[in-house]
Amino acid sequence: MLLKPLHRMKNFDEETYNELHAMAKALLQDGHETDDVKQRLLERSNDIILVTTAVKEAKNEHYKKLSAQGRTYIAIGGLSILLGFLITCINFHANKSVEYAMFGLTSVGIVILFFGLFKIIG
Repeated sequence: MLLKPLHRMKNFDEETYNELHAMAKALLQDGHETDDVKQRLLERSNDIILVTTAVKEAKNEHYKKLSAQGRTYIAIGGLSILLGFLITCINFHANKSVEYAMFGLTSVGIVILFFGLFKIIG
């Protein structure tokens, strides 16, 4: 998890890095901005390289998690849209009402799909 250049530093303190990394992850998960996270970490440690690296790694992990969640929502939304389309086609050819499937499932699927895109974009 640590970047290789950090191990080459003379005064590298892995315990401090792990503490800063955990704190950065928690702050990012709570919705704090990157600059705010850096300022809070700088209050803990005055090593700017350590703080910057901890924030960068925490941001990468945070965005990977959001991206995975977004892909899940997109898959669920796409499945709902497809299911709404299929039920609409079947009901249309059976001369039954198509309103619930067409407007219900498809609309819900579109909302879920866009929520997934929102998660991926960040």
